[in-house]
Amino acid sequence: MDDTTSLILVLGAIIKEKCQPKINYYHLNVFLMLISSQIVILALASYLSRGFLYIYLDADKISGLSEYGDLFIGIEIIVMYIIGFWCSILCTKW
Repeated sequence: MDDTTSLILVLGAIIKEKCQPKINYYHLNVFLMLISSQIVILALASYLSRGFLYIYLDADKISGLSEYGDLFIGIEIIVMYIIGFWCSILCTKW
């Protein structure tokens, strides 16, 4: 679902830029970089959340994690916000 939304946003931005007389590639490059970084942060949050559940709940298999689906989603959202906050702090320092 997330990748489909990202694809729709990218295609919408490309179509919007093509409707203008001159295409601004800088805007498209920044937009694509933001979408790519969002996907990387989501994947990192997913792996970290899965690791936390493996460690703290002793769930050795994926089937063990299926019992804690709601907890996994909650932890993933929290980890995603922490990573995003941390990245924004690092980016403002540069």
